Amino acid sequence: MKRTSVWFAILIVTALFFVSPAAAVSLEMSPPEKWNSGAADGANLSVKEVDGEKGKGVSMSYDFSGGDWAQIWQDVALNLAGMSAVQLNVRGDGGKNRLEVKLVDADGTNFGVRLEDLAFDNQWHDVNIPFSKFEYFWGGDDKLDLAHVVSVWLAVSKMDGGAGEVGIDQVELVTSSAAPAKSPAGSGGKNAKIPAGTYKLESADFAKLSLALDPARRDPSKLRVKVGAVDDGMSFELMDESGRKLGQARLVGEDAASASESSSTPPDESSAGGYKFDMESPDDWTAQKADGVDLTVAQSAGKSGNAIDLQYKMATGEWLQISQEKQMSLSLDHDIFVRFRLTGSKNRVELKLADADGTNFGLKFEDLTPSDRWVEKTAPLKSFTYFWGGDDKMDWSHVVSIWVAVAKIDGGAGKLSIDEIRLTP
Repeated sequence: MKRTSVWFAILIVTALFFVSPAAAVSLEMSPPEKWNSGAADGANLSVKEVDGEKGKGVSMSYDFSGGDWAQIWQDVALNLAGMSAVQLNVRGDGGKNRLEVKLVDADGTNFGVRLEDLAFDNQWHDVNIPFSKFEYFWGGDDKLDLAHVVSVWLAVSKMDGGAGEVGIDQVELVTSSAAPAKSPAGSGGKNAKIPAGTYKLESADFAKLSLALDPARRDPSKLRVKVGAVDDGMSFELMDESGRKLGQARLVGEDAASASESSSTPPDESSAGGYKFDMESPDDWTAQKADGVDLTVAQSAGKSGNAIDLQYKMATGEWLQISQEKQMSLSLDHDIFVRFRLTGSKNRVELKLADADGTNFGLKFEDLTPSDRWVEKTAPLKSFTYFWGGDDKMDWSHVVSIWVAVAKIDGGAGKLSIDEIRLTP
C-alpha cells in the first residue's frame, strides 16, 4: 500500500471515530482472561469465573495478610461521552473491605469512587453509582476525558483486611447527560477542539499502518482510532477491536510546521535525546498519597540548586508520590540519573515512567540506609520492569510522565529530598 493510501485511510477511519457514543456499554465479564490483575506486595489474589445472577461473572479471591489492595482491569477503547452512571451486580464475602471503581482516559487520568458501605453478606446486590460521585484520584490531569476511556478498573482495598472474595457479574455504563465531578467544563488540553485548516503529515508508522489497513489481513470496519489534540496539531493512534496499538501518525498545522523549520532557536536538552526535570518549584509537580498518609511537598536547598522535599508520615497508609508530565521519546539505550537524600525511617524509593496508555514501568531502591548524605543512582531503562496499568509493553517512544514514590518498608515518618533527575542517551 502506498503512503498516500495510508494517509487516505487514516482520514477515513478518523471520520468514523467521531460517532455518537453507544446508549449503554456492558463489559464482557467472562472468561477471566479478559481481565488483567495485580496486587500490592504481600497481598494474594486469584481471579476465576463464577455463576452470577445475570450470567457468568468473575471473582477476586484475596488475602490481605501483608498488602492492602488487589485489583483487576480491562483495557478498552470507549467513547463514554454523556454517560451518567455505572451499574454493578456485586457479591462480597469475608471481612468488610472497600470496593473501588475507576476509569482511566488516554493520558492516564484516573477518576473513581470508593464504596465503603458494600454488604459482605455473600448475597448479590445491584449497585448504581452516578458519575457525579466519581472524583479525581491521580495521574494525567484532573479532567476525565469520557470520550477516550482506555481502561476500567475494579479494586478491593483494606478496611478490615483479612481474606475474602468479591464477585462481579455485571458492569454497565449507562447514558444520560450528567458527567463526573471535575470533568471538563470547556475547551483546552486534551479536550481542545482541533481547528479546521491545512495540516502537514509530520510522522507516521507507514509500514505498520500499511499492514494494519490491509483488508486481506483484517476487517477494517473493526479498527478504532484514538484522536487527540497536541501542540500545533493532532495525533492518531490506530487500534484493533481489543485496543492493541497498530500504528500512529502525527499532523501539524502548515504554519506551525513552517515556523518550526525556519526557527533559529537553539536546541534544548530534549532535542539531543536527553531530558532534565525541574526541581526549582513544588508547583511543577503533582502530589498523591494513600489514605492514612500525611504529606507536605516543599522546596529546600539541594546539592546543586534547589531540591523538592517530600515530608511524610505513614500512619496507616503505605505510599506517597509526586509526578510530572513531560512528552518524551526514549529508548532502552537511555539511562536515568537521580540524586536524592532519604532521612527518617527506612522505606523504599521508586522511580516510574508511564506511557500514553497508562503502562507503568519502574525501578525500586530497597537497600537504602537513611542518612543526611546525598545519594546518586544511575540505572539503564532496560533494568525497569512492568509495575501496572495499560499493558505489559512499554512504549518508550511515547512516555508522558515520570513518578517518584516512597513505599512502606518500616513506615513511620521521614523525608525524601530530590535534587536532580535526568535521562540521557
